[in-house]
Amino acid sequence: MSEAVILAGGQGEQWSMGPNRVRVLARRDGYAFVEGEFPAGVPGPPLHRHDWDEAFYVLDGKLAVTVGGGVSIAWPGDFVLVPGGVAHTFEAHGDGEARFLAHFSAARGLEYIEALAAAFPADGPPDSGLLAEARERFGVELVDG
Repeated sequence: MSEAVILAGGQGEQWSMGPNRVRVLARRDGYAFVEGEFPAGVPGPPLHRHDWDEAFYVLDGKLAVTVGGGVSIAWPGDFVLVPGGVAHTFEAHGDGEARFLAHFSAARGLEYIEALAAAFPADGPPDSGLLAEARERFGVELVDG
């Protein structure tokens, strides 16, 4: 695909995983970009690893990122790169929402997020069977913390 992608604020495909929101900014064969909005007090994904790189650039708020057993607090303007195969998780830190850009080095990273979003009903808990199926299909391993 050789078409340019130009999105105005708020445009683009959007998914929710409980109160956590993701807006797709770009999707290509080899990579994907999203904007994430995670409210305070809501856990992010469980500690996990996958074979694609994942990068975060914090726009607003603070993002607590656990990588390789240590926790770092990323502030607006901070950048975090998690290489494929490294255990990690992330969530909003403090009292406010965290808003960030995320980049997946493989487009299937975004496909995985899309499969996770499908497991979350409008109300109620996520479907644990669909979550497990998504992890298996995309080779995502949960890691004991």
